Amino acid sequence: MKIYMKTHMQISALIVIATALAACAAPPTPGSAVPTTAGAGAPTASGATSGATSSASGAPVTLTWGMWGDAEELKAHQAVADAFMAKNPNIKIQLQSAPWDDYNTKLKTLIASGTDLYDVFFYGFNVEDLVRQGVVEDLDPWAQKTAYKFDDYWPGMLDRVTVDGKVYGLVRDADASLLYYRKDLFDAAKVAYPTDKWTWDDLRTAAQKLSKIESNGRVTRYALGMEGGKADAWLSASGGGYVDNFSKPTKCILDTPESLAAVNYFYGLIKDNLAMKPADLAQGGGDSAAFQSGKVAMIIQNASRIPAFNAANLNYDIAPIPLTPNGKRVAEAGGAAWHMSAKSQHKDEAWALLQFVQSADGGQAIYAKSGGIFPALKSEVNSPAFQDPNQKPASRSTFDTVGATLKLINPITWKYWDDMSGTITTPGLDKVWALELAPDTAVKDICTKVNAYLAQKGQS
Repeated sequence: MKIYMKTHMQISALIVIATALAACAAPPTPGSAVPTTAGAGAPTASGATSGATSSASGAPVTLTWGMWGDAEELKAHQAVADAFMAKNPNIKIQLQSAPWDDYNTKLKTLIASGTDLYDVFFYGFNVEDLVRQGVVEDLDPWAQKTAYKFDDYWPGMLDRVTVDGKVYGLVRDADASLLYYRKDLFDAAKVAYPTDKWTWDDLRTAAQKLSKIESNGRVTRYALGMEGGKADAWLSASGGGYVDNFSKPTKCILDTPESLAAVNYFYGLIKDNLAMKPADLAQGGGDSAAFQSGKVAMIIQNASRIPAFNAANLNYDIAPIPLTPNGKRVAEAGGAAWHMSAKSQHKDEAWALLQFVQSADGGQAIYAKSGGIFPALKSEVNSPAFQDPNQKPASRSTFDTVGATLKLINPITWKYWDDMSGTITTPGLDKVWALELAPDTAVKDICTKVNAYLAQKGQS
């Protein structure tokens, strides 16, 4: 399963290489006129479009559909493809899948070649580079042509794929963090289950009872396992963050009292052996393995872990992440998105697939049933099938609570964000999470470097 918050260093490297390679190719003009190879009609209830079932000659059309994923994810993708083909028998869907790293390596090569890019593909990085290169299709004309509405998406959901006011992709699901907890471990420690009213203090109080620390200092169970990047939600909810403006940053704000409060909170949990060091968590197989083995009682992660925990028949549930001292909570809106290649020879059919993939009774319902996503559509989250309390996790109302707080929580749409975070902010904070530097010292150094970086880039 891909994790949207991969290390910023990996993301930075991918974007830099892809941009450099793509510069060698002659890019098409973005936002070209809607092609007329087949008349795309109004969307049907299933999200497919009438009149978009074959090429202009009437021959069957094959669409290539690119994505990453593990075996369970690919089952869901294939189920979506099968359902679409059942409704559109003259359109054949050819899945092109690979694990995260392999997929993105191949994708950057295809982008650089200028040809043979997938008709529809999954992308988890800053889309602005692809827009400037003319790689992805402007979807606004297609939405207008087929009366496709964007108003069912959660607030902020499409912000990461919007460039100059135009939508260039459909975000499949939110990357919102949820608090997973082992009910059996809470019961054994006689700790009340988390609620949507939980605060930082409540989490720490529970953690002190859930962590198991021997007299020699050896920790046999941590209360919390959390990747360092998940602290971004706490930064934002506290009123802090990395920079002062998402689109045109002028200065670093990681050293403000609001930001430092969040950094100090997570640092304190690690220092007191209540939370695992993120590096140790990663080396031990990640938060999923630690949670399933009982090495941690709680994790903070997106919805991607649900299928594995259900398959393992864990006694677990979910809750919103705790409120910051100011009573606020925010969650990351922008997950990965589906895009249409600007050079696709079958754009009508590709748009039909995109609509089906993102329809509440089509692809969104199939993905939601698999349990591994936070649906992008409000109507899907509120559907009886999704809210069924008999399926795990039981506390389905958590998705509504968290959905109301969705927004972009870092400058992922700013063109230099991946590079700056990969070279400055993430490595700097990693030293805090490793207990190598105190928060005050670390953020002072980070902000000095960030401000110099902004000056070098002309604050563009």
